[in-house]
Amino acid sequence: MGKKTKKNQSQLTDRDDQLKPKKLAETQVQQKKLIFRRRRMALILAVALVIFTLSGISLWKDHVELQSLEATKASDLKEKEKLAGSKEILEENVALLKDDEYVAKLARARYYWSKAGEQVYSLPTKDSSSSSEGSSSSTDSTESSAETTTSSAK
Repeated sequence: MGKKTKKNQSQLTDRDDQLKPKKLAETQVQQKKLIFRRRRMALILAVALVIFTLSGISLWKDHVELQSLEATKASDLKEKEKLAGSKEILEENVALLKDDEYVAKLARARYYWSKAGEQVYSLPTKDSSSSSEGSSSSTDSTESSAETTTSSAK
């Protein structure tokens, strides 16, 4: 029996020797395929990472720009409300300036004009620092700060 096992072992080693180059070639091919797959996956992941990074940067820039535009919008709305209020006041003043009686009254108050035969007297105001000449932007405040009396000489 010893001879049979030696003979069987020598046949197995011969077969193994014949199969080793085939197995080695197959394993090398499998290794190359595996390396190719890994490299391909690494490349795909790198490309995806670059795309996501660029998208994230773009998204962040847009977010910052949106915040600055919203801040600008808020300040512009405040300014618009402020200007709308002053516009209403100016429209009222324009409407009053179309009235001849109001213009005559304003001329008397600001510039001390009078009708023929009238004398204009200026009365001191409560606040001596505000004069009728200094506040020409608001007609209502001018009328109240510069009180004048007129008397007609008969």
